[in-house]
Amino acid sequence: MDATAGAGKDLVFIVGRQRSGTTVFRRLLVQAGALDCDEIFHGNLGRPNRFFAYVAARAETDRALIHPQNHMQLFRDFIAKLRREADGAVLAMDVKYFGLNLIPAREDVEGKRPFMVQYMAKNRAHVVHIVRRNKLRVHVSEEMSKTTGRWSAGQTRHLPQHKPRLTLDIGATLRMVGKLEALDQRVGRQLASLPGLARLDYEAMFRSDGLFSDRTVEIASAFMGGAELVRTPSNLRMNPEPLDALIENFSAVRAAFENTPHRWMLEEEAAAD
Repeated sequence: MDATAGAGKDLVFIVGRQRSGTTVFRRLLVQAGALDCDEIFHGNLGRPNRFFAYVAARAETDRALIHPQNHMQLFRDFIAKLRREADGAVLAMDVKYFGLNLIPAREDVEGKRPFMVQYMAKNRAHVVHIVRRNKLRVHVSEEMSKTTGRWSAGQTRHLPQHKPRLTLDIGATLRMVGKLEALDQRVGRQLASLPGLARLDYEAMFRSDGLFSDRTVEIASAFMGGAELVRTPSNLRMNPEPLDALIENFSAVRAAFENTPHRWMLEEEAAAD
C-alpha cells in the first residue's frame, strides 16, 4: 500500500458515465460530511480539488512534471493534499469512465487494467459503480443538456426556461445505445475484482416519491461509517417528462427500437436526471 494512502477507508471513488447519477450520489456523501472533491479529472481547471489543476500548480516550479510519466506519483501526492484539507473526512471523488485511463501505467501498453483501477485495488478504496441502464434516456439527457446548456439544477430557477423537443438521428442513436452498453460492460469487468466495490443502478437510486432508495442510503452510509443521511436529493429532475414529450420524431425512434433488445427503454417511466 502507498505510504500516503493509509487504509483507504476515507477514499470513495464514484465511477460512472455522464448523466448516470454520480453527481447526486457524491453530493449525498458531502451532505453527510465528506469533502467534495468534485469530478477530479474534469478539464475545467478553475475549480478546486481537480487533479490536473494540481498538476498545473506543481508544474509551475518544475515543468518536467507535465509529462504523464510523472502523473502516477503526482496522483499519490494529490490524494495526500486532499487528505490534509479533509482533516479526517472522507474524500468523495467523482471519476467518469474516461478518467480511468488518463494516468498511464508505465508498463501497460494494452490498457487492460488502468492505473486508477490498480490504485483503487491497492488501497482498498470504497468504489461505487453507478450504471444507468436506460441508454436512450442517457442519450436524450445528454443531448438536451447540450441544447439548453444546463447540466444540473439545484433550484427551480436553474432549470431550462425553454426546452425544445429533440430530433434524433435514428442510426446514431442506436449506435450510441450499443456503445454505452459496451462501455458499462468493459468498465464493469475492470472493476469486478475490487475489494471495496458496490454496484448501483441509477433506476434503483430513487423511490417513487423521488427520495433516495434504501439501497442508495445503505451504500452511502457504509462509505460514511454508518452516518445517518438525508434522503432528499440535492439535484432537481432535469428531464422528468415522458420520452415522447422530449423527442420530436418519437414515432420513428419507436419504430427503430421496436424489434431490438432495447425496446423496453421506450416504456420505462421517467426518472430524475
